[in-house]
Amino acid sequence: MASMTEEKAREMYHGGLDCSQVTFGHGLELMGMEPEFGYKAGACFGGGMFRGETCGCVTGSLMAIGMKYGHYKMNDADAKEEMMKMKAEFEEAFIAEHDSLICRDILGYNIPEDMEEIMQKGLLDKICPKLAVTACDILDELL
Repeated sequence: MASMTEEKAREMYHGGLDCSQVTFGHGLELMGMEPEFGYKAGACFGGGMFRGETCGCVTGSLMAIGMKYGHYKMNDADAKEEMMKMKAEFEEAFIAEHDSLICRDILGYNIPEDMEEIMQKGLLDKICPKLAVTACDILDELL
């Protein structure tokens, strides 16, 4: 599978997918699964849950990390510890590149209140593809 590029992410965004869908789908592909599941499961998390909260690239990536490393049996502290380690590695690497995990902090505007200005300034085209590339590059290493 080819790595994520800004051009590919932008094309996916223009096609109607959101950041969480792009990164979760990418993570699933890395694990040999169909990305469509990630597109559906990640649909509510774009734009920081469409409220400027945790960046959708982060939530989609964390869902992918959960698919690979998530604990699902009761009393499985070792699996949970491994998942938490991968989660922390992802978040640390993402923050190192973008200074935050929070959509409104990264964009500098609130969603949905400032969406008109965000669109006028083309921030989703300028910033969000870079976020997707960062998140997918980290997933390429962790998954």
